[in-house]
Amino acid sequence: MISKIITKRIKPKDYHGVRKKILKYVLLVVFGGSVIAGTNHVLYAYFSNSEFFRVTSINIQGGGKISKEEILEASGINIHTNILALDADAVQQKLCRNGWIESVIISKDWPSSLELTVTERVPVAMIEQWGNLYYTDRKGVVFAKVANGEDLDFPVISGLMTNAEAEKDCRLIMQSINLAGLKTALSLIDYSRVINSALPRQNISQIHVTATDEIQLFLANKPFPIYLKSNDINTQYHRLAKVLDWLYRKKEFEKTAYIYVGYNGDKVLVGKTNA
Repeated sequence: MISKIITKRIKPKDYHGVRKKILKYVLLVVFGGSVIAGTNHVLYAYFSNSEFFRVTSINIQGGGKISKEEILEASGINIHTNILALDADAVQQKLCRNGWIESVIISKDWPSSLELTVTERVPVAMIEQWGNLYYTDRKGVVFAKVANGEDLDFPVISGLMTNAEAEKDCRLIMQSINLAGLKTALSLIDYSRVINSALPRQNISQIHVTATDEIQLFLANKPFPIYLKSNDINTQYHRLAKVLDWLYRKKEFEKTAYIYVGYNGDKVLVGKTNA
């Protein structure tokens, strides 16, 4: 038997042709995407200047301290504003430059209506520094200088400032303030919201934070000093409230010269006048 060996010649693959095809497809995709992107850009440019999307109605929810007219003016939105081109983030930043405004939600009701929901900060205390008073909210944000004629019926927190240059700007105040002391003072005010407490918020006149972060509390109805530690202010508040309740019931309050909460550990020391 004669074995016949047949050798089959295999042609090498045309990799160059494959690369050309791939490049062709890539160029088609890129070119097609560019056309679509260009079309989108043209459409956006057209509609962002169209009368159809011009703002015709603005509904402002919230506010109180700041009038709706002031909010609208600060937002920069007017009848020439195009709702499609409106940068909501930029409007929010503009409005929040006013310290009284905590947050703004902007809702677009197509094709031409807007709704602005404004949340204002609520003051719970005033910070005293160099004869000036500044409002602070429950979160400890110092947000506005108290102007003449504004509400002063809040506890005053003193002893917090560390930078004399900060009094001109609330943002600088937040950078230089004794935040730990402020947090303790605000916690004390927060606990005083308890109903039927012998130490209601309305009777807290001043909270002074010392250099060692101790608290000196002064009441509105009789401004003798009350000393508290900065740690575990919740427990100290309730101990103080019980002592004040006892002093009121026993007719001993008017004779009180000072109260030291946390004296020698967990005791409350009450000093009396000689009268």
